[in-house]
Amino acid sequence: MSKIVGWIAARLKERSSWLGIITLVTAAGVKLSPEMTEQLITIGGGLAGLVLTLTADPRANLAPTSVAAIAAATGVSTSVAAPPPRDFKAELNLALETNDYMKANSILAEMAQSATKP
Repeated sequence: MSKIVGWIAARLKERSSWLGIITLVTAAGVKLSPEMTEQLITIGGGLAGLVLTLTADPRANLAPTSVAAIAAATGVSTSVAAPPPRDFKAELNLALETNDYMKANSILAEMAQSATKP
């Protein structure tokens, strides 16, 4: 019997156990009236947030690692390629073919604006 109590006590020290209990109790609210269900979900969400706030994160002891360090260790490049230039002509033709004159007007305005940028 003390083995079972010890196991339960150990589980109650884990964040996942409390979140699971709260989720199960919250899910049980489906059989209640809509007003009670809404209140139970709100309370369950609040309790889950409280548990997450008050319990330690098991990964909190990990040393912070920068993206650059991970990229260097894995050989992955961190540079980002510039997006290709917009094809205003194709977009304008599509808008005109579909009789979307408001879109065509918007594209023309964007074309004019991009032409004036240095």
